Amino acid sequence: MLVTAGGAPFDEIAGLVERHRQAGLDLLVRGERVERVARLLEGPVLDGAPTVLVRGGGEETAAIGAGQRLLDLILGAVLLSTLLPVLAAIALAVKLTSRGPVLHRALVIGQSGQSFVWRKFRTMRVGAPADRHREAARRFITGTDGDFRRTGVFKMQEDDRVTRVGALLRRHSLDELPQLFDVIAGRMSLVGPRPCLPYEWDLYAPHHRRRFDVKPGMTGLWQVLGRSRVDFEEMVFLDRCWAWNRSIGLYLGTLARTARVVLRGEGGY
Repeated sequence: MLVTAGGAPFDEIAGLVERHRQAGLDLLVRGERVERVARLLEGPVLDGAPTVLVRGGGEETAAIGAGQRLLDLILGAVLLSTLLPVLAAIALAVKLTSRGPVLHRALVIGQSGQSFVWRKFRTMRVGAPADRHREAARRFITGTDGDFRRTGVFKMQEDDRVTRVGALLRRHSLDELPQLFDVIAGRMSLVGPRPCLPYEWDLYAPHHRRRFDVKPGMTGLWQVLGRSRVDFEEMVFLDRCWAWNRSIGLYLGTLARTARVVLRGEGGY
């Protein structure tokens, strides 16, 4: 079924998609608002216009969730055992080059609005204020970030709070590796929407929170397709496209794309 969204807001488009999916219909969504997302997803082209493909079926099947969980356990365990020497080397580098703990712990929001503590390798100097990130996140979520609208970049690329080792870790997303423990524990998946901080969650409209209908992930469609190139509403729509089209094939394809992005150091700050 073809759905022409025109320039409707993303929340209206998502609501329309949800209603048709509940009826079990596969959708092709086109319109100026979703054109950039459609190009990133490499969706079908209809009459010269890129479209977003959304699989029907209403609620996701238990089989897909169980299959993803099984792959998370297997691949997570393999990655963790293989990368243990790398984790040890990173921990040593962080400890020897800056004062403070090796790991940064933060309370984040995940599936269904549930909070948990995640861990990353510390990339900032101890005592660095969070005010700048809080304000940047507010502007990004509310769409009032003029710099983002000009450059398409949300993350602060020049941040004097970041250590020299931390900058290298961020460049290749190596600071995220401790989250493999969260994947094995079941709090996260290898693929899914990025968790958010409580002060970001407080700024979310109800349709933004729907991005956490599924388990958060270490990587996802936004990270490999739209990172540093889409605004907040498009980011949320990409995350919901993952939830709508979730499959083992898309899961594995996203991991393959992630490997290329990480190796090239694209988009990490």
